Amino acid sequence: MLLDEQGRLPHQRDNIAGLLSATLPQPERLMRIFDQGFQHDLDRRFQSAEGLSEALLACLKPNTIMAKADALQRKILEQARSPTVTQGQAIIEKLSGIRAQIENLCDRMLGELGGVVSKLGGPVPHVDMHQALFSFETGFLYSRDSRAQIMLGFLMRHLGTEIVVSIYSNRLLQADIRVPASTAVLTPDDLEIIREAYLSKLAAVPGAV
Repeated sequence: MLLDEQGRLPHQRDNIAGLLSATLPQPERLMRIFDQGFQHDLDRRFQSAEGLSEALLACLKPNTIMAKADALQRKILEQARSPTVTQGQAIIEKLSGIRAQIENLCDRMLGELGGVVSKLGGPVPHVDMHQALFSFETGFLYSRDSRAQIMLGFLMRHLGTEIVVSIYSNRLLQADIRVPASTAVLTPDDLEIIREAYLSKLAAVPGAV
């Protein structure tokens, strides 16, 4: 398995990482070789046996110039690969999946409304890995008799065994949708609640109905 449940590559897992760290005086160099070798994108892996051989031989050469940078990189990676961070990344990936469902719903509505609206994106999403929180805005622009933005805000929080998706309109809470954290997937009924919220805002625009 290339990625485990915490998003770690084989050489980043606790038991393997410990063995590799004891192998060479500069374990960071060997870890970088595995980082490249396990890339998902084949174009980013080693492109020849010669390239891999040269990288391995470089691990054996002392290099005091690289020592400080290697030490700093090791500390950064130790923090980035800590259980707290990797678990937080796994949770954020689930929340990102729910966001993708909502964006797909907006794309579908855009087609169904037949040119009545155009799609809008909100500010850059806010992500807080420590609190397992993800928020963003998305919606539509109605530009017929009255030019109006139909935006909804979404705040997603991982709370124990469930994910709570709060829907806001003009910063007022419209609804809470609860999703099992084990699946992290909105049901058709959940998506219909969001669709109705968008259409209700659109129907309130003068001239829209």
